[in-house]
Amino acid sequence: MLPIKVAVVGSCVTRDVFNSRFVKNYKKYYNCILTQNQSSMISLMSDPVLFDSSKIDNQKDTYSLKNTRQDLTKEILPLLKEKQPSFIILDFFGDVHFSVLKLNDKQYITNNRWKIMKTTFYKEIQEKNVLDNQSDEYFMLWKKYIDIFFNFVKKELPETVVILHKTRNTDFYISTDLNIKKLSTSGKVKVENINQLNDLWGKFDNYVAETYKPEVIDMTQKYYLSYEKHPWGAFYVHFTLDYYTDFIKKLHRIALNKFPEIYPLLLSDFFKDE
Repeated sequence: MLPIKVAVVGSCVTRDVFNSRFVKNYKKYYNCILTQNQSSMISLMSDPVLFDSSKIDNQKDTYSLKNTRQDLTKEILPLLKEKQPSFIILDFFGDVHFSVLKLNDKQYITNNRWKIMKTTFYKEIQEKNVLDNQSDEYFMLWKKYIDIFFNFVKKELPETVVILHKTRNTDFYISTDLNIKKLSTSGKVKVENINQLNDLWGKFDNYVAETYKPEVIDMTQKYYLSYEKHPWGAFYVHFTLDYYTDFIKKLHRIALNKFPEIYPLLLSDFFKDE
């Protein structure tokens, strides 16, 4: 039964839970078998894009290269069908922070400024039709593709539980001198309107929660900070370590509903003081 197979369709804010730097013993309970990182749901559920591999270049490392290729190929979908994870955990970072580039009515790619936008493939696209993710048009399109996603899960992954990770950007971080500073004016990251981004994130979350009634891990009830010594640096979704331990406790409770036989182990490791 253990470890439980998990797939992440989201970003590092979810994937980092399944990283020993943040949750030391997570492998005792979970095996993160698949990750789709920083993709828009519109991109993910649209048609695959053919590309010249030599033009997917200028990536900082092999992980970035893999992420960029995956956003084009949509290859996680057949892999999900093949591997049948117990849980898929969703977060909507890609839609909130990047939006999408429309290639045609059936093909979209995530307009990721850190990855695809640096490639020769992207630079050679002559007409760059980037959709405004704050627009009503975007939301209507997003709903269409998130509906396709849930229909895919229902048809192809009937035993898989979808978990919505409700999170928000933080605008404050703990500096190395232990002062609390504002991220969006720090010069360390891209300036963002955090309230606007968080309102958009809530709009996406609320649609999914109300329409599909997935399991929910709600991390919005407490305000978490980022910190300068985070392994990936201070950023809007790079949180202090308590975020990840709080998250995994919530995940354990969902796991108990599906696999009640793991209760004795979780009781001794996590819930003995509750």
